[in-house]
Formats: sequence, structure tokens, C-alpha cells
Amino acid sequence: MDEVEWGEFTTNEIFDIQNTKPYHKSDLTESQNKGIPYVTRTSINNGLECLVLPDNNFLKCPKNVITFGAESVCFFSQPYEFITGNKMYYCIRKNSTDLSIEQCIFLQIVFTNSLKGTEYGYGVGLTGTRFSNRKISLPLLDDKTPNWDYMEQYIVNIMKTIEVPELESIKSSGIDLHSVNWKEFSIKTISEIIQSGHDWESYNRITGTQPFIGSSAVNNGITGYVDSSNREKYVGKNVIGVNRNGSVGYAFYHPYRAYFSGDTRFIKIADFSDNIHVNLFITTMIMQQKDKYAYGYKMGTKRLSSQKIMLPVTNENIPHWQFMEDYIKSISNSHLL
Repeated sequence: MDEVEWGEFTTNEIFDIQNTKPYHKSDLTESQNKGIPYVTRTSINNGLECLVLPDNNFLKCPKNVITFGAESVCFFSQPYEFITGNKMYYCIRKNSTDLSIEQCIFLQIVFTNSLKGTEYGYGVGLTGTRFSNRKISLPLLDDKTPNWDYMEQYIVNIMKTIEVPELESIKSSGIDLHSVNWKEFSIKTISEIIQSGHDWESYNRITGTQPFIGSSAVNNGITGYVDSSNREKYVGKNVIGVNRNGSVGYAFYHPYRAYFSGDTRFIKIADFSDNIHVNLFITTMIMQQKDKYAYGYKMGTKRLSSQKIMLPVTNENIPHWQFMEDYIKSISNSHLL
């Protein structure tokens, strides 16, 4: 980031903020396989509420834009054309060709950082007009205009360091949640490790490249990057992080080394910790329980250990790991229209 000069702009100098046409979910037909993304004010899942069957009357929003909702105030990059719910906006570059998805991801973080320390999202909605007047910082070319190539290459370089498992060919037909029996399991009975994170004050942290996992409901729980040398006890890899505090009960799988804060716990699934598909399945089942927890009823180590979740089972009444893997693969291999 120090390789380039940075400059400050008002958002409306560079971007048009568009209010989208709202569609009510009750008027849409949800699709379990392929469809048009329906983006709402949710603060998770890249804003995706569900997929819906296409309709020629849809006024679709363009791909490669950044969306945000008035109340959630969460910015997301949209790589596909989409429709939205109520009070949604998208940002598009003025007088130019489309942004690349890498530039959108870069800008998504820039926009998010521009709201740090503000009241937006805490009872105060962010309208298009309000965001148009925000100050943002962007990398510059020598002529003091935004350096779009730098933004794109910065994200490309990061993506090159991320190992993405190859999708295996598997048909989604026959992968039905109702085709197997289910049984309750406490988390401690399927886990090798249930470990508490540790508080690390922001002013004492050492900046580095390792993700810092806070009690966030977005961005896979990552709230910063640190050098966790000499703090290995609170570092996990191939683990599921669960929020004890803050956004209580939210869970994310971390196939990379990450430092976990005191507001989180991390779980290593016995014998299957490096299986991303199994862990994503279990992460979802843990998330099903989050509504029972709150700020006054936190998900500490003891409660997390005893928490029961439903899992598919074999004829021997043991967890059906292969079904979990196959089910997630079938979702991963589905395609948007």
C-alpha cells in the first residue's frame, strides 16, 4: 500500500450511486438450483438472500458493482446481474466502462473503511445521498487520477496466494437432505479441539499477514491482519471459528492460519479438519443455533462444547461424513444463470 501515492475524493466525484428497483420476496419464486441473485439488506453471504427464477420483466442491476443496504450498511461486490429488495443501492464508476470484479473488491474495502467511526449502521441508515458526500482515499497515478490498474493488480496478487480446491464433478440430483436419517450430536463428541481465543488490544497488535478473527458477522470473521509470533496457542488452521460475543453464534471455516480473539472460540473437527466440504456443512449446522444466543447469553467454551447440532447419519448411527461432503460439492457445482 505504501508503493503508491493516495488521494482523497468525494464519492460522487468518481461514482454514481444508484437506487435499485425493489422486489418483494413474496412476489418471487425461489430456486434451489439456478437463478437470478436476489440481493437484500442482509449483512452476510455477500448480501445474497436467495436465487429466484428469472422473469423477463425484471429490471436487473448490472454486474461488477458494489452494493449496500440502507440499514445493514455492508458493502458487497456483485459479479453477476441481480435484483434487490427494498432500500438497496449500488455504486458504479462514472463515464467509463465497467469495473472489474477485482476493482470492486478493492473498493468494497475502501468504502467500508470510510465509514469507520461513524454512526451509520447503528440506528442510522446510509442513503445514496449520504454516501455520495463521503470522503474516500484511493491510490493515484502521476496525474492525480485514481490508479485503477493498481487496485485490480493488488487484489489479483492476493488471490494468487489463496488455495482454492478444485471442484469435483458430481451431479446434484439425488443429493436430498431428506434422503438420510438425522441425529443430534454435541459439538464436543465430533471435535478434536475446542479452544478459546485470547484478547489482543488493537493498539498492541503487530501488523502482519495473518488474519485476525474477531466477533464479526461478515468477511469470514476477519477484522484485520497481524503477526501472531509468540501467540501460537491462539492460532488455528483448518478450524471452525465461532463467535462467543458480539455477533454471537456466527461461525466460519478457516482453512488458513488465523489468530482468534477472546470473543471467539475455534473447533477442529476430529479426522476431518482439512475437509472443506465437511466443515462448511458443520459450520452451517452450528449457525442454525445462533438465534438462541445473545449479548446476555454468550456462547462460551462450555456452552459451545455442549451445544447439540443435527447431522446426517449412516445406518450405524454415526455421522455420515460422505453425505456432508457430497451435499456441499453439489451446491458448489451449481451455476447462476
